[in-house]
Amino acid sequence: MLPLSFIALTLLVNLLLIRIGFQALRTEERSLKWRLVIALVLWQVLIYLIADSRLLMSHDFPPRFALAFIFPSFFFIGFFLYSNRNREWLHRIPRSWPVYFQSFRIVVETLYIHALAE
Repeated sequence: MLPLSFIALTLLVNLLLIRIGFQALRTEERSLKWRLVIALVLWQVLIYLIADSRLLMSHDFPPRFALAFIFPSFFFIGFFLYSNRNREWLHRIPRSWPVYFQSFRIVVETLYIHALAE
């Protein structure tokens, strides 16, 4: 079972992403907002299923973490940005918001250190 702090952090990050997405999509159609929420939930379920399957326990080459998460993430982000490059809502996201969003890593590293110390 995951510690409550990791579950709370996951919920907090997802709520932050939904807030940013809804802010950018304020005048767009409602179905885009639902797609955002569904995509975030499906991504979290996929991460949970991969972690629960113990697929990442192997340290063989090629690294399974990269194959399972990093390459698909880069592919999705590239496809998403290319297919929405002319949409106004994407350009409405302030450039500082992705930096603010990435600051959650400080909390994640703190939780890791705390979990390892126990």
